[in-house]
Amino acid sequence: MRTASFGERRSVAIRAVIALGVFGILMAGLIPPAQSDLFKWIDRQVDGAPGEDGVLIDELEPGPWRMSILERESKATPQRNLSSTAFGKDEDGYSGVKEPKQQESGTAYKPQDVNLLTDGMTHFRLARPGVVPEARIEAKLNQIAARVLAVQPVTNVPIRFVVTGARGLGDASAMHDGVIGIPIAIIADVGSEDELAFVVAHEISHVLLNHHNAEWLASTNEKLANVAEVGLASAVELGAAYGFLDANNQAEMQKVQLITWFAAQATLFLTETALTPSWSRDQEIEADLLAFDLVARAGYDVYEAPVFLERLLKYFEGVETDPFAARRADLDARAESTRDIGQAFMNFVEKARLEFDALTTDLEERHPETQERLDSLVDYIDEHYEDKEDEFDEREAIRSGWAKFLAQPSVDELLTIYRASWETRNYIDVEDYKGAQQKAFAAIKGRGGSLALPRLNFALLRKLQGETTKQRLNLEYALKGPEPSFEVYRDTIRLYRDSGKIKAADALIDEAWTRFKEPPGLYPFRIDALLRSNQREAAQELTTTCRLVFRDKAKSCVQASQGKLKEWEAEQQASL
Repeated sequence: MRTASFGERRSVAIRAVIALGVFGILMAGLIPPAQSDLFKWIDRQVDGAPGEDGVLIDELEPGPWRMSILERESKATPQRNLSSTAFGKDEDGYSGVKEPKQQESGTAYKPQDVNLLTDGMTHFRLARPGVVPEARIEAKLNQIAARVLAVQPVTNVPIRFVVTGARGLGDASAMHDGVIGIPIAIIADVGSEDELAFVVAHEISHVLLNHHNAEWLASTNEKLANVAEVGLASAVELGAAYGFLDANNQAEMQKVQLITWFAAQATLFLTETALTPSWSRDQEIEADLLAFDLVARAGYDVYEAPVFLERLLKYFEGVETDPFAARRADLDARAESTRDIGQAFMNFVEKARLEFDALTTDLEERHPETQERLDSLVDYIDEHYEDKEDEFDEREAIRSGWAKFLAQPSVDELLTIYRASWETRNYIDVEDYKGAQQKAFAAIKGRGGSLALPRLNFALLRKLQGETTKQRLNLEYALKGPEPSFEVYRDTIRLYRDSGKIKAADALIDEAWTRFKEPPGLYPFRIDALLRSNQREAAQELTTTCRLVFRDKAKSCVQASQGKLKEWEAEQQASL
């Protein structure tokens, strides 16, 4: 057995000691020092059921809004103003696209703290549906928000709206910094402004109640567990370096590594399966109840609140809910084909992770049953608003006004574009490429020609049809649009690399690295670019960050650091 050099032994020793120290802190149940607001929030979670002492709106503390534990996360790099940012100012035929400005690839990576939570604007820009710029919809959301916020005591609430291309009624979300994403599907499906007002008030309630502290705590613990996993793996390396683990005793080493992973996971079990899910369930219900208070005091037709929950219930009844099926099938296929012992072990660990995730997801029930939310809201109304029934009966949702709003040319055009784009994907999923092409052409008419989602779906169709040039043209159209999503950049980068346009790909990597604030999905490409420019130390630092912080990207980052990015890309393509 080769004797490890002093430098090698010192390297693994330092990594193991540091990481095992963090693991000890994690096992002891400690978290980074938190502001007192976090503990006030925790007290509220264990005090009892939401609203049992009175209406929730009366429990809001008057004064300026505070982000509490997450305040430092708001200090993100300023972004340019988006047309879809609230409280701000209000072709067909290919004509060519300029090559991206070629910058020096592989700019040196400077280690820095990685934010525990992505800022809201970047979060929505990273999502596949992307951001949808539409001034009239944004103005309507701003108008509703102003009316709702005026009836409660918290001031300086930094609400900003982003309209997204998401097709799900359950895809509205509020981020920790006050940025709220409202899917275009909700705009298309709700029957009145009053119904939309309940959705807006629900998301605002999450911000008012600082519900994202639970997300922060879970995120912190997960990243500490990642450190623990890497640290204990380093301990195995340390044992091998000093001869404690014979290199030939492979089975024993594999057992230690497997136990290492399960030990790290066990430290998260309480947070992931008991504490956080309970908070999440209570938060959704609490946001519903406070939203009802807000729309009631703002003068909206409150009976539209349960109407939306009933609409949501019906929507979820038709949605398939096995997010692990594709990953499970891929791992099973890889297990059958591999003959390498090391790869077989990695497949086994990955399969164990998948089943652990599936188990805990099932136990957690992160998204409470919509029926439970509806029942809780009805009970709340019966308990606290029985004497308001006559007053509420006099209110009536003005559906004709909402219909007129949706009929405005720019709004109607946008809804038509996204309906066609969603239908494009439906046809693609059932391999009806003729039907998909018809809908794809409809989706890129007018403004749709420069919007991210319609072009992404058309690019996917062209790829499946073997039309690589037309796939590239669709992606380049999206890049020229007002809000190209992360997936537009990623797919274009891959296409440029596959066609040998490495400099153009590297220029896009640099552009996207800045635009999306160092997104996890770019780490493998960035590491590869650093290696090609002989910045090996920077590449290693980025690889370490990836392994410690972004669990699902760790394997691809390690492969990129070994000069095997193409092999990883081939695996990704084979799994699609």
